[in-house]
Amino acid sequence: MKWMLSGLLRSMTIPVAAVILAYSSDVVAQNGSTAPPENGKWTEEYTTGNKKVEGNYANGTRHGKWAEWHSNGKKHVEGEYKRGHREGNWKYWDRNGKKQYTESYKAGVHHGLWLAWFVNGKKQFEKPYAGGEPHGKWKEYYPTGDKKLEGKYVKGLKQGTWKSWHESGKTQSEGTFVDNKQDGRWKYWDFDGEKKPDQYYEHGHHVNRLLKR
Repeated sequence: MKWMLSGLLRSMTIPVAAVILAYSSDVVAQNGSTAPPENGKWTEEYTTGNKKVEGNYANGTRHGKWAEWHSNGKKHVEGEYKRGHREGNWKYWDRNGKKQYTESYKAGVHHGLWLAWFVNGKKQFEKPYAGGEPHGKWKEYYPTGDKKLEGKYVKGLKQGTWKSWHESGKTQSEGTFVDNKQDGRWKYWDFDGEKKPDQYYEHGHHVNRLLKR
């Protein structure tokens, strides 16, 4: 993910000209050092002078509000750290200032709703998490805004009825998952809505048998 970039930069040797680093004392870091302060404000700038990163450290770990910007000055990421772990709601924007996605964390793992949008502003998906695992009603959409996929996760596993749609808006498939495995009768339709032969599954294994429609 893009949010990992700053972390990667700190683990690499970077020419001084590539990025300017400063901390709470407003002194530019010497010799291309990327080591953040033990405590205090941390900022990074592009060579153009535009702000790149701004945040805080406490006891050597990220703590408090954190933000990052694209090189053109548009905000890229905004969120908060708690003792080195992402916490609460994080927001992301593209280089043109349009929202890309939002995600929620608890103690550094996904917890809550993850939302994303296409460039045209239409919602791309809704993915709920709990304790780092998918949990809840899962929805995906086409750039037109029409539904693409819908189902439910329980503690990281697909459960119950799942349904998908073609871009034409016609139903594509519908069936049941049990512990992440297709089970029982699954129904299928082509792009134009014409019914295709039903298929049958047992614990994720396709049974070589066509059911009557």
